[in-house]
Amino acid sequence: MNSATRIAKVLIVDDEPDTLDVVQEMLEGNGFEVFRAVDGDQGLEMAYRLKPDLVLLDVMMPQQDGWLVCAKLKLVRPAPKIVIFTVLTHGEADRFSEFVHADDIVHKPFTREQLLAAIHRALGNTG
Repeated sequence: MNSATRIAKVLIVDDEPDTLDVVQEMLEGNGFEVFRAVDGDQGLEMAYRLKPDLVLLDVMMPQQDGWLVCAKLKLVRPAPKIVIFTVLTHGEADRFSEFVHADDIVHKPFTREQLLAAIHRALGNTG
């Protein structure tokens, strides 16, 4: 993505409305075009249709969990970048994120700076 020519599309997939609200506000305030999904099924459908540059994906959700959604999205061409965000411990989450080829991982609770840094790394921006 060339950030000089267009705004990155980010799909947030999380079953917690408060998290969706906070992250959406944070990303829109930093120039991203933001879409929201409340579970893995809706996230997959929206990702296939919208073709976001990046999917910010919670792990523990109803329907399909974030690990399964990540693995399915990595089969799409071109695959979106994926940043996992989770409450799992570092060891658990890191093992799974490597297995499903997530581009980055952020542990909850996270700061605005941590989340934006992970997104910029995944998109290849210096941020």
